[in-house]
Amino acid sequence: MSILCWNCQGLGYPRALRSLAGLVTTKNSRLVFLIETKLWTNEWEVVKKKLRMPNGFFVDARGRNGGLALLWSTDVQVDIKSFSTHHVEACIMDDPDNPWSGLSDLPTLFMGDFNEILNNNEYASQRPLRLNWQMEQFHPVVLHCGLIDIRYNGYQFTWCNNFILPNSTRTRIDKALATRDWKNMFPRESLMHLSSNHSDHLTIHLVLGDQIKQVGPSKKRFRFEEGWCLFDESKTIVQQA
Repeated sequence: MSILCWNCQGLGYPRALRSLAGLVTTKNSRLVFLIETKLWTNEWEVVKKKLRMPNGFFVDARGRNGGLALLWSTDVQVDIKSFSTHHVEACIMDDPDNPWSGLSDLPTLFMGDFNEILNNNEYASQRPLRLNWQMEQFHPVVLHCGLIDIRYNGYQFTWCNNFILPNSTRTRIDKALATRDWKNMFPRESLMHLSSNHSDHLTIHLVLGDQIKQVGPSKKRFRFEEGWCLFDESKTIVQQA
């Protein structure tokens, strides 16, 4: 399955819609998640036709800010579980024999604009480096849930402020994070950062590859993220484990 995720910063512009439609076609994407659409539900029919995706779930913009959309092709089953102005939670199946169907604790993928970095390697600017306290609300959640930062190909950063030096700032705030069980199901996934000619965010493109269907209990694999060392509590967690 091919998945696109993009903070498009407004999809009401013809240029943005053409750019997205081109990506959906060339990447043969079956699932698209859009952030900062700045659209209302009654404005989506034109977008759905342009993308050739008849199915969608939409969270309205607030005025001309915000807005979320999840669109999918006819061969994908999507069950919306919860949503807010900042998230859409869905159970997604493209295989009627999916062994995880009906389970309450599904392998989980988090994909989007998190508006935060995991470590200072994801930040580039002549301004002072971000202090660790600015990551303290995000990083412990990733650590506590055992989420894995899916490695990417392409340009290192996903957002820039479009200023020239010395005022330029670049960050990697658009990510895909997954639980260990999800990674075990899709060990050959591929994540790419794709250029955009409309938004100051790059599009992230995830291809899942072949799914490994699990039979019986899964074997737990240990993974280590270097950024965990930035937080004192990581040492205590390792000792307790």
